[in-house]
Amino acid sequence: NELNHSLSEKKQILDELKAAAIVPGVIVDDRYEIVRELGIGGMGRIYQALDRELDEPVALKVLRSGDTEGRHIERFLREIKMTRKISHPNVVKVFDMGTWKEHRYITMEYIDGMNIEQWVRLRTSLDIPEAVRLLVDVARGLDAAHALGIIHRDIKPQNILLKDGKVPKILDFGIARGVEGSDMTTTGFVMGSPKYMSPEQVQAMPLDTRTDVYSMGILMYFVFTGREPFVGDTPSVIAYKQIGEAPRPPHEVNPAVPA
Repeated sequence: NELNHSLSEKKQILDELKAAAIVPGVIVDDRYEIVRELGIGGMGRIYQALDRELDEPVALKVLRSGDTEGRHIERFLREIKMTRKISHPNVVKVFDMGTWKEHRYITMEYIDGMNIEQWVRLRTSLDIPEAVRLLVDVARGLDAAHALGIIHRDIKPQNILLKDGKVPKILDFGIARGVEGSDMTTTGFVMGSPKYMSPEQVQAMPLDTRTDVYSMGILMYFVFTGREPFVGDTPSVIAYKQIGEAPRPPHEVNPAVPA
């Protein structure tokens, strides 16, 4: 059966086998004891771990096995450098980085809570004062990044966790870039989430902090209405709508939202 796999499929199988070495009970770098897997992202896997030296929980992000060079490692290192510059209660703290058995990893603040998307899906009614408070806190964290010249480029509900169910924490600065070098597109490759991208971002244009402000507006729309303003069957359809269509007013989608 293995002979029938393409080279890319073989590589994926090898990556998964290597990643499988990190399981609950394993101690990474003689310090971080893996408790459980939290999720899988574009760059790798995220685990809850116990820092045995400090006896405190941490989140441990492991770069996908085999991706020790190229775009992913660049993003991985950028996340550390960018996030460590920001000291704000609404931004997840990054602690350290290291390499263990060919796995490149970083450790960061562990947040035991749901993300904003889950919070919106689980609520039974719209609490406007609570939604406003939450969004103001997100905006403060984003403003702290912008004050340092850092553009996040991927503001969306899944990238904001709620500590203790009420304190938003922005994470995943993996595709962030400083204003000085904000054009991250190469040969038409655009990074981010189409439902939350600004028109400039989907067109691979040079960006500044206003692209995050646009994404913040879509986040607000989602929090108040329970849906994104632009949806479609493919990312390209959604991108086209970001450029050429106007969204329905939020109070038309959800009458509970004041005009």
